[in-house]
Amino acid sequence: MIALSMALALLLPAQNVAARQTTSTPGADELRARLDELRPRRQAALEAARVREARDAALRRSAAAAVSSVDTINVGMMRIVTPIDQVELARGFFEEVWEEHFSDIQTSEELLRAWFSFRWSEQRDPIYLSDHARPIELNSRWILRSRVKQSIRHTIASTLNDDLIGSGAAVGAWVSGNAFLAPSHERVYRMIATAESRSTRACLEGMIAECISGLGLTLPNPPRLDESRNDAAFDAQLTRHERARRQLIAQWYTPEERRAIVARTMVHRLTRGTLDPWRDCVDGGETATCDDLLIREDLDLAPMVAPIRESFVAYAVAQGGPGAWERLFEEPAMTSIEALEHASRQPIRDLATGWRDAILAHRPEAFARLIPNSALAIVWFLVFSAFALRSTRWRMG
Repeated sequence: MIALSMALALLLPAQNVAARQTTSTPGADELRARLDELRPRRQAALEAARVREARDAALRRSAAAAVSSVDTINVGMMRIVTPIDQVELARGFFEEVWEEHFSDIQTSEELLRAWFSFRWSEQRDPIYLSDHARPIELNSRWILRSRVKQSIRHTIASTLNDDLIGSGAAVGAWVSGNAFLAPSHERVYRMIATAESRSTRACLEGMIAECISGLGLTLPNPPRLDESRNDAAFDAQLTRHERARRQLIAQWYTPEERRAIVARTMVHRLTRGTLDPWRDCVDGGETATCDDLLIREDLDLAPMVAPIRESFVAYAVAQGGPGAWERLFEEPAMTSIEALEHASRQPIRDLATGWRDAILAHRPEAFARLIPNSALAIVWFLVFSAFALRSTRWRMG
């Protein structure tokens, strides 16, 4: 009896603990319900913090302006803080840059939020701005006006590009750059012509489908794990995405080109787990192993790299006219192709055709100076030959 009583005494507390653990552990539905209840409170707290931060920043700016001789001017959507004696200078620079490069922009949350500071003097003390500051400090009078305008252009472009990045649109992740700072068409042609990909070569030869593919536009967006998708569905979509990447890699690059990419990009970051596969790929020529490494490293494998994609986005925005930049990320759920079509108001094939024609129109003339240089060499050869024949040492008899 004593043994039975002791066993019951040991068993009952264990059952009570298990019961308490079962009842105290909420299910997934209950957790989601609690999160839904807390989400509005979190949003309200974040909004209150943002308002408080903006108010405090405004007070700090007012205090800084009270002890310094600066003024605030407005050029379009931009607010510029500048020394009083440079107000007209700053206004003229910002108006010129805006008209030359950004005149089709209609609205921008980042521009409305930003504070630009402009000072062009030998004085080293920067203008104090506490939030969303975009400083343009030129600490030497001996700077070309073109350099000043370039600094302003880069600062405005960086601010506008934050609209695209902050929207979370797929086209922003795809371009991986700033379309307002796209390289020239001539430079883009050189980059395409020298790319190690049969896809880019086919694009220059007139195969528009290869242009679209080489830009990486046909690569599907990677799957995202959210509350509405279970693990099995996510794994299936991830497998489909990996299969699509393998097909595109094979379309973009020959086996030799893939082996060269692996040898060049991974040689400085080999680990114990990748050393043997790297050797099998580079030394053994195993194409499947090369593809495995390229997929595992999650590299940006599109043959037309970020500066080329910047050029394509810039062309699309230019074709779309006023409001095109805003339309580009108006619907974050759009694919990159849909966003570019929406911004330019053109089908993607027509857009790619026009962009390729514009690039080819700026193709550098590699042999333009060949004939003039040859003719000049011949002329100088004849001149020196004439002088040489007049010399007595060259005369016969």
